[in-house]
Amino acid sequence: RVVVPRGLKVIDAHSVSGGITVQGVEPGIDQDLSTISGGITTERARNLDASSTSGSIHFTSSGSTLNVRSVSGSIDGVIESLGNGGTAHLNTVSGSVKLSALAALDAAVSLHSLSGNVSCSLPLTVTDQKKNRLNGTIGKGSANLEVGTVSGSISISKM
Repeated sequence: RVVVPRGLKVIDAHSVSGGITVQGVEPGIDQDLSTISGGITTERARNLDASSTSGSIHFTSSGSTLNVRSVSGSIDGVIESLGNGGTAHLNTVSGSVKLSALAALDAAVSLHSLSGNVSCSLPLTVTDQKKNRLNGTIGKGSANLEVGTVSGSISISKM
């Protein structure tokens, strides 16, 4: 257990065998979190880079950069904002991805799954859609949101 002092701008935490939980911190802290065996749970991240080899990742993010990767585990997150020119890349090999976002999200969206369904309940102008692929634009598309999984479904819903 680590107590984070007020005014901290970056949390950089890594674990080989065990999960990482960031809670009760001030909003807007950049976070770089990784674990080999264990899940990750974080709230109030600004820019987030999270990776787990074996474990699920749960997050809330409000920055302009979001990178989340899991080899064996699901991804469940809230995107509060992404910002003009922002990028979000979320990938898992074995697991589903479930995201919630504000209806005002402004992004070019690319969702792809090798063996699962994809869906987006936000107002999306579709440019390409198949059972396992969905591309389109929410708003003007000022940010990029790319989500992929090999084995699992992808869904984006409105907060």
